[in-house]
Amino acid sequence: MYRANHGQWNTVWGNKDRGPRSGRTLALDALVSPEAQRDFAKVYVAAFLDATLKEKRQYLPMFRDHRVVGSWLPKTMYITRFEESGFRPVSTHEGDIDLTTGSVPGVTTRGDSLSVWREGILPFRTANSPQNNSAVWLGWNNRIAGDDSTRAGIPASYTITLPDSLASQWSIGRNASLAFLLSPTDAKPGPRAAPKDSAAGDSTSAKRSAPKRKAPKQTAPDTTPIDLTIELTDAGGTSARLPLSNFGAIRRPLQTHIMRRAKRDKSQFSTLYEIVLQTYILPFTDFIAASPSFDPTRIRTIRFVFDRTVAGTVVLDDVGFSRLGRVVPTPTALDEAPPAGRR
Repeated sequence: MYRANHGQWNTVWGNKDRGPRSGRTLALDALVSPEAQRDFAKVYVAAFLDATLKEKRQYLPMFRDHRVVGSWLPKTMYITRFEESGFRPVSTHEGDIDLTTGSVPGVTTRGDSLSVWREGILPFRTANSPQNNSAVWLGWNNRIAGDDSTRAGIPASYTITLPDSLASQWSIGRNASLAFLLSPTDAKPGPRAAPKDSAAGDSTSAKRSAPKRKAPKQTAPDTTPIDLTIELTDAGGTSARLPLSNFGAIRRPLQTHIMRRAKRDKSQFSTLYEIVLQTYILPFTDFIAASPSFDPTRIRTIRFVFDRTVAGTVVLDDVGFSRLGRVVPTPTALDEAPPAGRR
C-alpha cells in the first residue's frame, strides 16, 4: 500500500516514531490517513481468514490482483505479491553464480543483445542493507549508436529453455499459468554499438554476454513507460506472444519521502524507493486464444522480448508455473459487501 507505514495498522503505534516532535523531522503529511490504512487491512486480513479458514474461494482473485476489489480499497497505489502452494519455479537466481543455468537441472538461460545481464542481491533503500534475495537485472537499448537516431537493431531478449520432459513431469496443464516477479528501474543503458560483423547480426550469444557485469554509462533517470512481449514456444515450434501490459500495470518503483526535508532523504538513503517486485500471472488460456495451435503441455521456452520500449532495465525473479489458471471472480464476490472485518 503506497504511503502506508508500519505503525498505522493499529490504533496504538501511530506515526510518531521519533516521539511527540516527530513532525519536525518526519514527512508525516506524506502518509495515508490511519483510517484508510486500517480500512485496507480490514479488507485483506478478513478476506484472507475467510479464504483459508472458511474456504471462501471467491476472495482468491483479490490477492492476485487488487483491482478486482478496487471499489473496496482506499484510493492509492498498490503492489501485489502472490504465490500459491503449487507454484513450481524454474529460475530463482539463487544457489550459484552461473548466469546461464536455472534452478532446475536442465533449465538454461540465454541473453541476446542485452546491455545488462547480471544477478545480484536486491537492496533496500538504506545503504549496505540487502534484502537477502537474489534476482536478475536485464537492461537493453535497441538503438544503434551513431548520428542516425532511427537506426535500431533486433530487439533484445532473454530466453529460458526447459528440458524436454519437464512439462510432463510437472503435469503442466492447459489451465495453468506462467508466473514471475518483475519491476522496472530508472536505469537506461546507452545505445548499443554497431555490429562488427554484418553476417553475424547484432545478437549476442549467452557465452559472450555472461561475463558482462558492468552496466554502461546511463543518462538521466528514465520515466518512459515500460512494456515488453512474453513469447511462449512449445516443443513443436509453435509460439504465442502477448504484451506483458495485458496482465497488469508495469509500474516503476514508487518513490517515498520519509524525512521532512528532501536533502535529508538523499543523505540518509541510497535511493528514494524500495524495489518491491510485482507478481504477474499469465494464464495459458490467454496464449492459446492468441495462437490456438500453441500447446502449453509441451512448453519448451519462455522468452522476454524487449520490443515495446526502446531502452530500459527490469529486475526479474522467481519465474515458474502456477497450477492456477485464470481466476474469474464469482458474481457474489463482486456484488456482496466486503468481508466482515471491513466497516
